[in-house]
Amino acid sequence: MPGISGGGRELIAHLGGRLSAIAHVITDVFANRHMRGISDTLTNGPWRTTDRDLASRIAVVSREPEIGTGSDLTLTRRLDPAEHRDRYGRPVRQRIFTKHEYVDMWESRIGRRMTADELHTLDRGCVGLTLLRLGRNSEKLPPSNLMFGHPRTPQSATVLALGEAANAEIRRCRALRVAAYDELAAARRGPGATDGSPDVLRRLDEVMATEYDLRQARAAARQVWSDIPAEQIKQARTARTEARIHDGEQALAVARGYAAKFDEILSGEPANVAEFQRRVHNDPALSQLSDVTANLPTTGSPADWEPVIFAKHLWSGQDYVRDPAGREVISDGRRQYEATDSPKYGRFLPGPATGQVNMWGDFHRNRLGFLNYDYAWYDAPTDTWWRANHSETGDPHRPMLVYQSTSEAFFTGSADFDTTVVGIGFADRSG
Repeated sequence: MPGISGGGRELIAHLGGRLSAIAHVITDVFANRHMRGISDTLTNGPWRTTDRDLASRIAVVSREPEIGTGSDLTLTRRLDPAEHRDRYGRPVRQRIFTKHEYVDMWESRIGRRMTADELHTLDRGCVGLTLLRLGRNSEKLPPSNLMFGHPRTPQSATVLALGEAANAEIRRCRALRVAAYDELAAARRGPGATDGSPDVLRRLDEVMATEYDLRQARAAARQVWSDIPAEQIKQARTARTEARIHDGEQALAVARGYAAKFDEILSGEPANVAEFQRRVHNDPALSQLSDVTANLPTTGSPADWEPVIFAKHLWSGQDYVRDPAGREVISDGRRQYEATDSPKYGRFLPGPATGQVNMWGDFHRNRLGFLNYDYAWYDAPTDTWWRANHSETGDPHRPMLVYQSTSEAFFTGSADFDTTVVGIGFADRSG
């Protein structure tokens, strides 16, 4: 292959050998995309938003917060792509807010200032937004006992598998390069360190090696993608995006159906948890669900509770860390977890009778260079999802931003994930 060294040819051969194992990888990475969390943010939807047009995007769409009372969950006006367009005339499927704007809207809704604990929760990013909506400031992650999905729509993604494996290799090499530079900087800060110190020289060699590997990975990716007709790539990506949106919206419909049943029970003001459980048990549909009472609020009475819908994007390829003999690695008395390059499509499948998903196997792990998960909560009055780009870092050049997205934009997902589940949690409205 012209222009590619021996290492590049070996990489292409290696990727070709893995094609059968990753033929259905449903990631969507482009060779020139920056890794989110290190140098940029990959946003959902058919187009990207950059810092340069952020101000104009905010100015285009009116976002005056409505004053909320009681159970009014509306943070802003409905986001209708048919009515809202950006300065280029494209439908707006996603609004962007600063963290402070979101705080203002949230405080308008609840009618008071946010507490220090609530602000700390919000600073956790997508997880924080969802936990805040659930009123669970002290918890690590949202509950996973009532999660729902839709069987994956068959799609023709095999044409993309080899190229996306090459793109994944780019992201892996880029992450290793970042780590190598960090280690070099740490070595240079060591006591008595100079540019000629053995540790500094060793770290410099590692940096050069990662730079070389990244160049080879990029060259290999360009070669792989150049061998696939552009129209074929476009058709495959379109089919996959449509499948993701369809499956996500179907999962949302299932969750909304159950949430309506829970809301009907709670609106009847059950006197206590036992009475709530009895009514759930007597409902033909809800009685089929598992672990309904596993994560109920610990405050208020059931009459004060409400069902809240949220969602999680994740990568299915997670497993225990194993040694060369296949034995699970135990460290400090605990199993170790990792993400694998290949997805595990046998996991996180909805039950045929209920649509409920068993979340065993979700260890919250990410492939190197990718995110581990993304949470969002569903705002029923505006029919939109609320999430964040990342947690609060304190870096003015990488501000925490909050996204309000249509279901179409949210369920499109990103390269980091291949699975979406929609969950139900219960919040105490009296808090």
